[in-house]
Amino acid sequence: MSSIDKILDRSGDPELAHRQWEEFSRNFKKVPKGLEPLLYLFGNSRALIHYLLQYPEVALDLMKSPYLRRPKEGKRTLQELRLLFAKTKKGSAAAMRSLRHYKQREAVRIAARDLSGIASFEEVGQEMSSLADGLIEFAYKSAMRIFVSRQLPAFAVIGLGKLGAEDLNVSSDVDLLYLHDSKQPELVARIGKTMTHLLQEKTGD
Repeated sequence: MSSIDKILDRSGDPELAHRQWEEFSRNFKKVPKGLEPLLYLFGNSRALIHYLLQYPEVALDLMKSPYLRRPKEGKRTLQELRLLFAKTKKGSAAAMRSLRHYKQREAVRIAARDLSGIASFEEVGQEMSSLADGLIEFAYKSAMRIFVSRQLPAFAVIGLGKLGAEDLNVSSDVDLLYLHDSKQPELVARIGKTMTHLLQEKTGD
């Protein structure tokens, strides 16, 4: 029995894991090096495997990334999302697509680290929280760019509960509080509603 089969047989649903792996492996002539952490997703997450089947190149990118085997610092996540924001076209549709693809890619990485046992419980919570922080900043900047040409001087987004404690998990809700001191309450309300829309609207992605 191969090492791949052994990992798949230990999944939550071995039969599903083997079917998913059979479909996924058709994308490659031979098994890529560094794949092992990602194998733990098969049979354990339909959503993330569905994403990898749509975008197998993501798996190749993650296998080359040092952050598949060690934690990614929050400042690194923010840097990546700020660069992504600079490359993303203005508008809700483009922002939502960029947000969702980055979130899915990072969810694959963090889940693989978690299920394979590479990451500690604390590391998973910190990485999930850093991801949420970065996505929220991206949504804020995207909403601002839609409505105004410069940042409002008195607008704050506060993460409550598990986000504030850096203890998010895959089933956690993110509770946000928007605070402002502005003479333009209608503008601020539009920005807040747009942020919420960018973050929670269900799309094809």
